[in-house]
Amino acid sequence: MSLLDQITNNKINLDITIQRLKLLFDSPLSSIEKNSYGGLTFDKDIDIDTIYESENVTITRGIWHKAGQIYPNHKHAQSVEYLICTEGKFIVNFLYGTRLMSQGECMTIPLGVDHSVIPMEDESKMLGICIPPEIAYLMPVRERIKQ
Repeated sequence: MSLLDQITNNKINLDITIQRLKLLFDSPLSSIEKNSYGGLTFDKDIDIDTIYESENVTITRGIWHKAGQIYPNHKHAQSVEYLICTEGKFIVNFLYGTRLMSQGECMTIPLGVDHSVIPMEDESKMLGICIPPEIAYLMPVRERIKQ
């Protein structure tokens, strides 16, 4: 397969993945505690909901209805978090700097790293996937691929 074919296939796969992730936001939000989640309090214009939870994985979705609404500084003591921007743009603040995320981008938040999230556009959406570090990045790559 040529490099151009690989790039085209990867772009198609990314587009399909983004569309599938967007479907997660179409179902009604459930079990929302307005203005709080996981012990944090935040603005009323943010909806956070757990959409999947198992022994090792928690997936949350967030919808920021207004640009600039801050999800407060926090850290995950037991897990690595993967953030996936499915719509809009976000600024993610860390102790060591700031990163801008756009639709389709993913970033890893290592275990125990303080971070906050701020949308740059109304109706911005993001998924957060938290998994234990031994599953996230301590296993050899070929072992992760087999699973």
